[in-house]
Amino acid sequence: MKKKKFIYKFIPLISKEAKQKQQEDQALKAQVEAMKRSYLDRLTNASAAERESAVDEILGKHDRDLETLKAAIKQSDTATSIDLVKLMGRMGDRQASGFLLRMFESSSYVDLRLAALWALSRLAAPDLDSALQGAVVDKDPQLRAYAAHILGIVGEGAALKPLQRLLRDDVAAVRQQACLSLTYFKDKQADRALKTAFHDPKPVISELARLRLRERGYRYSVTHPLLLKAVHAAILLWAAYAVLLWLNF
Repeated sequence: MKKKKFIYKFIPLISKEAKQKQQEDQALKAQVEAMKRSYLDRLTNASAAERESAVDEILGKHDRDLETLKAAIKQSDTATSIDLVKLMGRMGDRQASGFLLRMFESSSYVDLRLAALWALSRLAAPDLDSALQGAVVDKDPQLRAYAAHILGIVGEGAALKPLQRLLRDDVAAVRQQACLSLTYFKDKQADRALKTAFHDPKPVISELARLRLRERGYRYSVTHPLLLKAVHAAILLWAAYAVLLWLNF
C-alpha cells in the first residue's frame, strides 16, 4: 500500500513536466512561424536593401524553410538565386522537386537552369527524368553536356539511348562527356556505343573510347577513319588499273 502511495506522489510531477514540455514545443513552433512570416514580409519589401539582407540571413541559417527559400529565389538576382537553388538541393527535401522542374523549364538563364538540374539530381527526385529529357535535346550545349554527365552517374539502362544520341552531337564537348559517361556502364550495349566513338573526328574522344574498350578486353586495333578512306581509295584505284590492263590486253 505504501508502495502505491509512493508511485502516486510522482504522477502529478510527471504530468506537470509533460505539460511544460508541450507548452515549450508550442512556443517554439509559434516562434518559428513568426520568423517565417517575418522573412516573407522582408522578401516582398519595397526596399532592395531589406530584401538583400533577408536573403543573406537565409543563406547563413542552418534551419531553413522550403517556402521561405522559394520566396527568396523569386525576389533575388540571378547569382543569389543560383546559390539558393543549390541550397535547396542540399536540403534534401523532395517536395522541392516540382518547383525546381518548373524553374528548369521556364528560366531563360542557363546557369540557373544548370543549378536546378544539379539540385534535382542531388535530390534524386522523380522529376529528374523529365528534366533530363528536356536537357538532352536543349539548344544549349552546356545543358546537353551536363545531362550526359548526370546520365553517367545515374547509370541505368534507360540512360543508354540518350547517351547514344549525345554521342552524335554537333558539339565536341557534348560528345566527349557522353563518351566519358558511357565508360561507366559495364554491358555490351555500352561497348557497342563506344565502338562508334572510335571514328570521332576529335582524337581525345576516339582515344578515350579505345582505351576504355581495351581495358574491357577488346584487344583489336581500330584504324582511324581517314586512313580507312585512303585504303579504300587505293583499292578502288588498283581495281580500276587492273580493269584497264585487262581491257588493253
